[in-house]
Amino acid sequence: AAASEGPLKGILGYTDEDVVSNDFVGDS
Repeated sequence: AAASEGPLKGILGYTDEDVVSNDFVGDS
């Protein structure tokens, strides 16, 4: 949420919803 206001707005803007699943498994 906070990152959406930073320089990664455009990146995390869609990755937050698209990579949310991949990031979950990747972090684990």
